[in-house]
Amino acid sequence: MGIKLSDHLTDLKGKAYLPVAPRVAYFREQHPLWAICPEVVIVDGEPRMVRATIIDDNGRIVAVAHKTVTAFAGGAVEKAETGAVGRALSFCGIGTLDALDLDEGIARLGDIKRSVKAEYLTTGGQMKNAGRQILSRLGVQLGDSAVEEMTKQGTFEAYVNENVNRRIKELTGAAMGVEEAKRIIKAVPNLQQDPVTFMAVLEANEAALKASRMRLRYFAKQGLQWKPGGADEPPIALEDFVSMANRRASEIRAEVTAELGGAAEEDVTDLLFSSTTDLAAVSRFFDTVTELHAQRMADLGLG
Repeated sequence: MGIKLSDHLTDLKGKAYLPVAPRVAYFREQHPLWAICPEVVIVDGEPRMVRATIIDDNGRIVAVAHKTVTAFAGGAVEKAETGAVGRALSFCGIGTLDALDLDEGIARLGDIKRSVKAEYLTTGGQMKNAGRQILSRLGVQLGDSAVEEMTKQGTFEAYVNENVNRRIKELTGAAMGVEEAKRIIKAVPNLQQDPVTFMAVLEANEAALKASRMRLRYFAKQGLQWKPGGADEPPIALEDFVSMANRRASEIRAEVTAELGGAAEEDVTDLLFSSTTDLAAVSRFFDTVTELHAQRMADLGLG
């Protein structure tokens, strides 16, 4: 009997996570002739990172992943090796990337969204920054505030150019089907967009990635085997999954409300306008509904 990955899922900071050991066992079962080749990268005589390469039986490189060596009492290099192998397997569709790399990538998109200033994307703001750069090259001493703004805008532009779009492409390849990823990659944020469009595109990408992360969890919970970025499209299209998740969320919330013996949420909300309402009791009711709703969604992989 083959290994069922869903049987080995564990909880990591409230999210489903598949440890590396069962991933490797599953990999060996599915691809007995393929190889996992970890390599320690030495810089200035010190181990800096571990590179893990997965090679198929024709010698073709299927996936490459890296993990930085950081201090760890149980063995820093060994820990990095495990991390690199786990990431490489995730790139092959074996594992729950959402618990680590996918969450990290979405968090980075959130960081850039919070760092956006409208002037960074307006013609006037960009010309103003270009003027500062020219003065700086001419040796003109700029004030502290001008230097700070120039640094912030330069960091923002570099992040968008070098990281945001590349990161979106990596994440779509790790969590979506080929055709889904193509649609997302066609609409990535860029510095030529006005501030409103830039934010709208970034938020749409972020929402799609969060939905794909949720779908990966759902597949894992339901024992559905699917390889992101492979030839096969996912068993549930992303748009259909979002509709299904929203519908199931409403159903669960109604079920929980009924189980608690409370009135319909609309009726409870109406009570807030009554001078006789026990506001503390209403608040506790809503808190309980929210908590149970979140737990049941998570149990289905929809959290």
